[in-house]
Amino acid sequence: MTDRGVAQLAFADSAKDHAPTICAICQQACEKMLKAYLLARGGSFKRTHDLRTLGEEAARTLPPLDDLLAALAELSADFAPSRYPSEFEEGFGEVEARRAVETMESLKAMLEEHVVRQSK
Repeated sequence: MTDRGVAQLAFADSAKDHAPTICAICQQACEKMLKAYLLARGGSFKRTHDLRTLGEEAARTLPPLDDLLAALAELSADFAPSRYPSEFEEGFGEVEARRAVETMESLKAMLEEHVVRQSK
């Protein structure tokens, strides 16, 4: 099962209970999609997990990605505390999980629209 599928299952089961995991998995899915896009276009990328950095690089050849940069940056900001929680961090809830899934789905739809359809 893909990261995307796992995130969707966890969200459907209980977004509130699985929010940190959902945020982390959505971040990973977006990171993989952006890196795959960059490699498919013959490009390269800096060694990073930062979605905004990867999104900015990808937006050079896919300008509509500019519209997702803020959401990608937010998901990246959610990534570290969701993967490495401490007792001082506020918990993640359904709102953060929903935004993470929406960002992941928006990125997938955009890449499908502008990449998959153009290659046919």
